[in-house]
This record gives sequence, structure tokens and C-alpha cells, in this order.
Amino acid sequence: MDAHPGAGAPDGRPEPTVLEQQLLIARANLRGYLMLFLRYARERGDSPESLARYLGDQVAQTWGPLRRCSGIEFAQALAQMVTAGGDRVVTVREEGGIACLELEPPPEDGDLLAAFGIDRDQWHAFYYGQFERIATRLGLRCAHQREGDLHRFYFARIARNPGGHRPLRV
Repeated sequence: MDAHPGAGAPDGRPEPTVLEQQLLIARANLRGYLMLFLRYARERGDSPESLARYLGDQVAQTWGPLRRCSGIEFAQALAQMVTAGGDRVVTVREEGGIACLELEPPPEDGDLLAAFGIDRDQWHAFYYGQFERIATRLGLRCAHQREGDLHRFYFARIARNPGGHRPLRV
């Protein structure tokens, strides 16, 4: 840390405040611990997808207040969560009752992945895979697309017919 506040970083950008530095450290720790969790599971024969299902099932229990939320409400809540974790939200929008959340991982992920020996595709399958599971547990339909580092999630609450068809009285 610079002993002279306000002097700026060597590349000309201003030095982050102490709070910003603490937030960056917390984000790196969160992602690092999850990467270690993935590596631990992988060493024991679990796939990133099965770990995402497990984590999503556990985390979904804490999202109970959103059990009856719309797709856009879930997308907005998820956008807040991933932003706190370091992801960059590209857009949150709704079209025709279907919410779309687009996000990108932080650039620092590359350093963490290398340090922990984690493959980027496995990391994305695990980390971003949990969001689909959480949405499903809350009664939402979810589709996830990936284009490089851009992740696009679609969420919608689609009514299900639980009992099949009943004849109408005439």
C-alpha cells in the first residue's frame, strides 16, 4: 500500500481506498475458497456439475423469501450477489416475462485458477452451474448459455400443471 495516499498507482490510476482493498481481498478469498472446494471434490472423484448441484441445493434453502419471486426479481437478486462476489453484471432485463442476466467473471479469476490448478471450464461449470440449481429449487425455469467468459441466464416462472387434466363439467 502506498505510504502517500492520493499519489496513485504506477499505471496512473488512483490507489483504491482501504475499504476497496478489503473488498477485493474478500472477493478473492471467497472465490479462492470455492476453487479449493472444487479441487477437493475433484480429487475425490466428484464432477463440477455434481458439486454445483450440491452447493445449489444447500444455498437454495437460504433463498426461501424468494420462493414466489418472478424471473426478473430472481435475476436482480442474483445480480446483487454475483456483483458482491466480483462478477461484472453486463445487463439485467426482462422481455415477455422472461428475465435475462448477463455477467462476466472478474479478470482476477485467471490468477486464482492458475494458483489453485483449476481448469476454467470446470470452474465455470461449478460456480455458474449452482445458479441454475438455485433457480430450479425456487420454482423457476432456467436456461444458461455461455459465450467465452460471458454467461447468459434466462429465468421465468412457468406455471406447472401438477395433476394432469381434469374433465370439465358440461
